[in-house]
Amino acid sequence: MGTVELKSPMMISARLMAAVEIGHATISIEPTEHLDNYGKQEWLWYIDGPDIEAAGGELHTHQGHRATMGSLLSFLGAAAESYEYEMRGNTSDNRDLFEENVSEWCYQNADELAMLQDQLENEETEG
Repeated sequence: MGTVELKSPMMISARLMAAVEIGHATISIEPTEHLDNYGKQEWLWYIDGPDIEAAGGELHTHQGHRATMGSLLSFLGAAAESYEYEMRGNTSDNRDLFEENVSEWCYQNADELAMLQDQLENEETEG
């Protein structure tokens, strides 16, 4: 895949992947060697922390590491909103974006997720 240059707040995780930190957890992303039917890169994601261990795929983009991380953070933010909405007794269309433990973790870290997503998106458009 070649050399990847990362700019703060992104870093290299213990998994040796592009990552960000949220609280005591690390969110890492990794491009696979596969393209989907639309020619988009398939990505894997991981969340590693003392209170959560999760991994998945289903992330497909034409974008690089920074924009892909922003997209993942957007989905995690939607999971947080869905979790909160359902705590109020409603049903959300986004309830099955992630496993319930991931959605709960997202809810607990919603402010940090939103701030980090905003930082990544604003710096992406400025640079």
